[in-house]
Amino acid sequence: MKVCLVLMVLMIENMQNVKVDLSALEEYQRRENEFNERSKDLEQTTSTRDGAKKLCDDLRKRRLEEFMHGFNIISLRLKEMYQVCHSYDGADSR
Repeated sequence: MKVCLVLMVLMIENMQNVKVDLSALEEYQRRENEFNERSKDLEQTTSTRDGAKKLCDDLRKRRLEEFMHGFNIISLRLKEMYQVCHSYDGADSR
């Protein structure tokens, strides 16, 4: 029992002599705030990048659709011309 009492007294004296350094907590708070600000910047930049990527993808898709539309028109006209040319060939050979 006396040993416990002596240990308690030593621990209390030791706690009274301890100096707490609050600058570490202030530094942590500062870095946490900086991290939160950078996270917001990253989120905004990522959002801007995603918007630009979507625009590029939409333009690429539109370009392909317009190309395919024109290609189909040209292809149809060529088929028509081929049929007209070959229909005359057949008429001449008879």
